[in-house]
Amino acid sequence: MVRSGQAVLVTCTQEVLEALSPLGALPAVEIPAQYRRTDGLHPDARRLHDALTGVDCAGADELARDSGLPLGKVRALLPELELGGFVARSEGGWSATE
Repeated sequence: MVRSGQAVLVTCTQEVLEALSPLGALPAVEIPAQYRRTDGLHPDARRLHDALTGVDCAGADELARDSGLPLGKVRALLPELELGGFVARSEGGWSATE
């Protein structure tokens, strides 16, 4: 989102409400967070999985670029995510299973 001419990264509804509220004001409604299966993953693994969301298939190089993780880290995390059932490998590359 953009606020005061500067981009602000928000990752959940609560952060959007905080960014839109006047400074020091609390949101009027508490919004419960939805649990995702990937919430228990290491932040790098979750970031890699999120890079696959909405993508049919991607190779390790493309995932490194899209996730911002080093290629070596991506190559190490993909088999771990596969063993956990989060990703699957095919001839075309990697894809998210959910």
